[in-house]
Amino acid sequence: MKNKGFTLVEVISVIIILSGIILIAIPSYNTASYAIRKSSYENKINVINSAMLKFAKLHLIDDIKPAGQTCTNQLNCCKEYDLYQFLLTYGVYPAEETVNGESIVIDPLTNEKLNGCVRLTYDVSSLSLKAEFVKDRIINAASDTCKG
Repeated sequence: MKNKGFTLVEVISVIIILSGIILIAIPSYNTASYAIRKSSYENKINVINSAMLKFAKLHLIDDIKPAGQTCTNQLNCCKEYDLYQFLLTYGVYPAEETVNGESIVIDPLTNEKLNGCVRLTYDVSSLSLKAEFVKDRIINAASDTCKG
C-alpha cells in the first residue's frame, strides 16, 4: 500500500515560498492603495473647489468683492465658507453619508469626516476668482477676511 500525501519538508517549503510572496506583495498593495486614496482625495477637493467657484460666480461675487471696493491685496477681497455650514447647506456639494443624523463628506485618506472650508479669493492681477480648500479649518459662518 502506497501512502498518498505530502511530506513535512514539502509542506514547509510551500509555506516558506508563500510567506515570501506575501511579504513582497503587502508593501506593494499598501503603496498602491495609498496612491488611489490620495488621488481620490485630490479629485474630491478639485470637485469641491470647482463647485464652490461656479456657485460663487453666480451668487457670491458681491460678497467677496463688493461693488465699488478696490482690492489692494488678496486679503481684503477674500472670504472663507465652511464645508458644512455653507457648502452642504446650500447644496454646493452633496453629502456622501449620514452619521447619527449628520450629513458628512468622507475624507478618502482617513475614511473619517472631512473638515475644512473653501477660501474664495478675488485675484487682483487676473481679475478672477480662485477657490482653495483649506483642510481642518472650521468656521461658523463666512468670515470678513481670510486668515492664515
